[in-house]
Amino acid sequence: MMYANYNMGPCNYSVSGLRLGSEFVFNGAKINFAPKIGYELSSMLLCFRVSEINYLHDKSVDIRLLPEIGFDFVTFANICYGYNIHIGGDKYNAISNHRVTLTFNLYVDPNRKRK
Repeated sequence: MMYANYNMGPCNYSVSGLRLGSEFVFNGAKINFAPKIGYELSSMLLCFRVSEINYLHDKSVDIRLLPEIGFDFVTFANICYGYNIHIGGDKYNAISNHRVTLTFNLYVDPNRKRK
């Protein structure tokens, strides 16, 4: 989920804002939960994100910083590469440092009038 400013103009489409989300890590019979918070800026061709992720596993936490850069497709989809940087807690080796994400953005206008 992302709270964003969506700007549309004759030559520019851009999205920027706070992102809240979660990841689920499947490791054998276990499923680990990872809440995350971040910020994104996407505009026409490029996408930049930075997130802080807390991987929860076996009663411990692995805290990571995830900067990402990638290509934006007129703000409706983007593909990014990121590198997970361990910044605190107990390191969980089942998590890869490298990340490729494909995101599709669905826009909802809360001010839209309903008939």
